[in-house]
Amino acid sequence: MPRTTSTASRAFDHSRRAIRRLYRLVFLLVHAVVGMLLQFGLLLISPFVSTGRAEQAVTRWWQGRLCRVLGLQIKVVGEPAAPPVMVAANHISWLDIPVLGGALPVHFLSKSEVRAWPLVGWMATMAGTIYIERGAHGAKGVSSSMIERLQAGRSVVFFPEGTTTDGTSVRRFLPRLFSAAVEADAVVQPVAIRYVHHDGPHPCAPFIEDEMIGTHLIKVLGERLIEVELTFCPPICGATERRRIAELARQAISGIVDSPPVRA
Repeated sequence: MPRTTSTASRAFDHSRRAIRRLYRLVFLLVHAVVGMLLQFGLLLISPFVSTGRAEQAVTRWWQGRLCRVLGLQIKVVGEPAAPPVMVAANHISWLDIPVLGGALPVHFLSKSEVRAWPLVGWMATMAGTIYIERGAHGAKGVSSSMIERLQAGRSVVFFPEGTTTDGTSVRRFLPRLFSAAVEADAVVQPVAIRYVHHDGPHPCAPFIEDEMIGTHLIKVLGERLIEVELTFCPPICGATERRRIAELARQAISGIVDSPPVRA
């Protein structure tokens, strides 16, 4: 009897996940169409009026709404610094983009391959992402773009680990691009992202190794909800050496990742 009950329970859970995936996928497609229509509308009126603020507001709304469609329940701890600010965050998943994009009016820095990803690439481009090519030349051009945006009073998010992790720890931060904050005289704010689960980081959130984006999306859509804790650490002020800034940012985020989650 226990074995029969267990089998029935697994079958019921499988059915619920399948239904959840289906209706969320429908909402996701509708939301994508709405986003494209809004972008097209802004494109039509852009020759006649300035649409910079409208594009930023639409992008932030779209990213925030996407989080709800995906079942992300976000808890914000701390206060975002006033722009212009360079936001340095740990990197766990492509989900980090809508999580941060829905909370902040920012531009992102991402590897060039992301541009070709279905949905995520369009989402990243819509958010004004700066794409980085592999190699030193790519980093130099990206640094100039970051400085330009910071000096224009805008904020930029980047992931200084250079890759995603499983969320249990924080890798060494690559210091090269922190020089953009020094050149632009902008503060750096470390932001810790955690996908919270009852026994540690949520197992469905990390997007690592060679997993396909579509496979990962289907897995996320099947979850009832994924709790996300977004912690804005105190801004780093006064440091002028990029390696020092990188280490201070890593220490701040690592301290949050290694501590118990904040519960309401």
